Amino acid sequence: MKLHPSEIAFLLDLAAAKASWTAAAAEGIANPSAVWIENANAWLQLADGLKQTGTTDAFLEVASELMSGLLHSVLVTLDGGTSLAETALISLRDENGHEFKRFLHEYWPEYAGIDFCQDESGL
Repeated sequence: MKLHPSEIAFLLDLAAAKASWTAAAAEGIANPSAVWIENANAWLQLADGLKQTGTTDAFLEVASELMSGLLHSVLVTLDGGTSLAETALISLRDENGHEFKRFLHEYWPEYAGIDFCQDESGL
């Protein structure tokens, strides 16, 4: 079944957020005192350990995979695939009234791996 343009845009937005947070993780490792970091000591310890063992890239891959799993879980919840469905079903609609399909989580793997290249402005 084909996805509606609003559904595609939603999945692309989630994939872009995942890519952005993966980039933020890389920034946090490179600069553990970045302004947005709430737990600088933990980031500093993690960054030191990763740099000493040369495993920064592996950490970023794992972090990306975990974020992808979390987003998949959210989509499963929205699709009615969790115990929440016993008490409530959540539906998403775009501004034109299009109701999103109930199986977007099945499309997530296709969108989760999209590589979003940033331009020089960082956007």
